[in-house]
Amino acid sequence: MTLEQDSKITPQYLGNKLVESFKASGNPKDPATQWKIMVEHFVYCLSNYDRLSPEAQKITDDLQKQMIEMVEKQLPALPDTVETRKLKRLTRGAKGKRLFADGYIKALETPLDETETPELYKKVREIFEKNLQIVMDLYQDVTDNTLSGPAMFCKLSLLGVCIDELLVAFHLSQRSYAGQAFSHIRTIQESLDLVELFNKGEPRWADLWTSDKQSKEIWKELKPSKVREKLGKDKFFGKIYSLLSGAGSHPSFEMLRTRCRMAVKPSPKGNRQFKISIGGTPKTKEAIFAHVFVLLSMVMILAQIANSFKKFLNEPEIVEILKSTDEVTGFVVTFLVKPLEDAGQDMSDIKKFVLDTKEKLLKGFV
Repeated sequence: MTLEQDSKITPQYLGNKLVESFKASGNPKDPATQWKIMVEHFVYCLSNYDRLSPEAQKITDDLQKQMIEMVEKQLPALPDTVETRKLKRLTRGAKGKRLFADGYIKALETPLDETETPELYKKVREIFEKNLQIVMDLYQDVTDNTLSGPAMFCKLSLLGVCIDELLVAFHLSQRSYAGQAFSHIRTIQESLDLVELFNKGEPRWADLWTSDKQSKEIWKELKPSKVREKLGKDKFFGKIYSLLSGAGSHPSFEMLRTRCRMAVKPSPKGNRQFKISIGGTPKTKEAIFAHVFVLLSMVMILAQIANSFKKFLNEPEIVEILKSTDEVTGFVVTFLVKPLEDAGQDMSDIKKFVLDTKEKLLKGFV
């Protein structure tokens, strides 16, 4: 049987095709042969679903429902073979409950659907893109100059790492992979702390970090907690670091709580049921917090570029840029500080940090 390329597939065509398949089988009364032909016919219908006429689509939908019911009734009695396992997976897929690898891969590759993207995500993208361009332009302005010494090399390299990590964290947060975004945000915080330490005018730390000494010796002096202690900021930033570690970098129970949800109704056997989220954690506070931390990290990167390479930048431009960060700091207060305060947490330290950051930066340039 032949069919024009652009022609709609009708119920009559499907019926004739099925009859021909039975005639060509050689043994149309054999149950195994009948099942094979029906499965092949069903696959053909699904593969060409968009070309089916409305009537043929309805027939295919009904056939799918019937086949699923038939298979589910037979599955418990079937032996646990490879074929049975494959049949279970096909049934799960037909019911829309199978995890399809290509779908999850494409979700990370393709742009977000504007019609389904939350307004908050759109606003973050707008702020992020505008400010990331500023960060990249300033970074390249610095690279136009001749730099010397281990500290300069370390600072420029680490800030380059921060830009990469920021891009990945943003991409993941926009797709609600909050825990994974937190891991990259933590790397940004570690890198920025090192940059700040190397800015303190103590070249010995940059010399140690780039030396050939044993890694244990370097780690003893420059592990994240030690760096924060040297900067006098471990009491406050240690809490943020722990939060990022527990919510993303480390497999903690706190992290699992963001991914698991208890079902309201028990199973047919009376057991408690829960769902483990795969493919991100949308509609959670962590998905929002990831966006907030991305924006906060971007401002901190901007601050360290300004502090590290002040003599290579245009002072009036930097002052104007820093003055324009109100949008970001306001966003952080609205979507991170206030929700946690409403939940009963003491956010006075982080609120003070966010609100004081710009003032301190401006004092360094004015």
